[in-house]
Amino acid sequence: MAASGSTQPPLGGQLLLSLDADDLAAVSFLDEAMIVAILKCRYRKKVIFTFIGEILLSVNPFERISHRRKSLREAPSRVPGYTKPDISVTANRVYTGLMESKRSQCCIFSGESGSGKTEMSKMFLSHLMRRCAGEPELESKIILFNPLLEAFGNAKTSLNDNSSRFGKFIELQFNGTGKVIGAKICEYLLEKSRVTHRSAGETNFHIFHHMLSTFSAEQLKKFKLNGVTNSGYLADSLADPSSERTARKLDGLTEGLTTIGFSLAEQDAIFSILAAIIHLGCVKFDDHPETGQPFERSSQKSIRNSASLLKIDRVRLHNQLQNLEIYSRGEVISRPYTRTEAEDCRDSISKALYNRLFGWLIYRINQVLAAPKSTQATLTVGILDIFGFENLKTNSFEQLCINLANEQLHNFFNTKIFKQEQQEYAEEGLDMESIAYRDNSDLLIKPYHKTCFLDRPIGILSLIDEECHFPQGSDSSLVTKFTRNFGNCRSRFRSSFYPVPERELPEPSFTISHYAGEITYSVRGFLEKNRDSLPDRVVVVLQSSTHSVVSSLFNASLARERARSFSTGPRQRRSRTPRLLPPGLGARECAPGCSIRSAPGKDSPWAFNSGYDERAIIPSPNSE
Repeated sequence: MAASGSTQPPLGGQLLLSLDADDLAAVSFLDEAMIVAILKCRYRKKVIFTFIGEILLSVNPFERISHRRKSLREAPSRVPGYTKPDISVTANRVYTGLMESKRSQCCIFSGESGSGKTEMSKMFLSHLMRRCAGEPELESKIILFNPLLEAFGNAKTSLNDNSSRFGKFIELQFNGTGKVIGAKICEYLLEKSRVTHRSAGETNFHIFHHMLSTFSAEQLKKFKLNGVTNSGYLADSLADPSSERTARKLDGLTEGLTTIGFSLAEQDAIFSILAAIIHLGCVKFDDHPETGQPFERSSQKSIRNSASLLKIDRVRLHNQLQNLEIYSRGEVISRPYTRTEAEDCRDSISKALYNRLFGWLIYRINQVLAAPKSTQATLTVGILDIFGFENLKTNSFEQLCINLANEQLHNFFNTKIFKQEQQEYAEEGLDMESIAYRDNSDLLIKPYHKTCFLDRPIGILSLIDEECHFPQGSDSSLVTKFTRNFGNCRSRFRSSFYPVPERELPEPSFTISHYAGEITYSVRGFLEKNRDSLPDRVVVVLQSSTHSVVSSLFNASLARERARSFSTGPRQRRSRTPRLLPPGLGARECAPGCSIRSAPGKDSPWAFNSGYDERAIIPSPNSE
């Protein structure tokens, strides 16, 4: 994309000046290759921040940097040619825009997985807290909840040792004088399937490694974790070198829980549930036709430990893992599970426990951070830190949801940066050169194209929901349905059945052309993951727990209106299609400079990696 009035790249001295530009919007000639060259030149000087007009771009150095801590009250708003690009300047601009315009603001962090979004969001939040004057105790709690959520919501993937496996939206609440008086957190799309299954080279959530690596002998005995080895849900995870480093980073987690406001009884409840999940993962099933016993002998101890930690009846848990029980005409009909069905039941219990525990943590944090009832929040700053675009060796339902969320976020950027700006120019009668950009609306919005995620009744998500309702629905029939509806849109969609070693049938898959490239998704397990079902009789057993926290998790309905909240009303039918971005995000003021986009460097400190040959652009030192 070239700036208006420029058709040729600069040469010699002009190019050298451009390569050191703090703001890419001030460069006379700009295309993708030039952007990469400028970022690499600055990166070699260990400068990771660069402005692109109203956007701050950061390149991940994959190394902890000592960021300056000067008071933001002394940091002026950005003036071209004066203020160096920095996360503190962006925080200052957001707060200044909040106070001057008296309109709520938002800051969006986006980028590929591993680009440093989580670290940038923590730095931004820290600077913003120092910029506004509020209660020191409240500010410290707001800062502390991030490490807590990282422990429960982050894990190692093939792309990132500390990857966020959920999206979070933080809403800071301010009074009319600019003092922070409260906060609210909303989480999206927790990857709970990670508790039970992961790809090779990846690990479970950090909190499990923290427990087994840092707990004292007394704590291990208390939660019946003595002798728990690298097996079950933690298979191959504890042996990973990054697990020990992560456990060290989480030192002080218990102190953080106490500071935020969790009582000792609540902390015991948290670790009891986590330990019960670990023990459930050690339950193994086997087929013994001569005895009809589905469990391996060693699993009885794991069942007993799980029931004890959850404070439920051991026999009832044993029966639910062994048999499917259905109410029919006032009678309970029971039939034994097959081995695969029993494993699915075990895993569904574990995922439900972890998912609801995570929701309860958010709920309790929101209670602690809530603004006093006597005060009214008149202004807010929203901070969206969402998982990055992913293209793994094997992409499944989780990657589809993650990449769809990134498609929506990319569309939001396009709307704010291109569509609305050009519309304002046209309305004011100003001359401008139309900027060409890749519009991804055809994947999202119905009027543009038939091939879209969110269309109803013919859309990718709605078709997945529809297939879940059919008794004979399968992963293969889902791909067939995709092909029938979208097969004529070759520019965006392709389906295939490719051979898989050690499997008799080919693996069904489909490919989508995203804004960041083509991604092939393996459909294996799509319908089961979307159903996310937990047998009703299992819910009854968990509701009967004498542990107040465990019973509350399954007696309450989890509402997702802005934040998790608990109510005691009847259970409501959950919409299968997840909400991927906060409601009303577009209604907020996306103030100049408050959008931060991160870019990955490489997986070694200060190594720059791009897909371009910069030698064709960067001049030699002797260039004129």
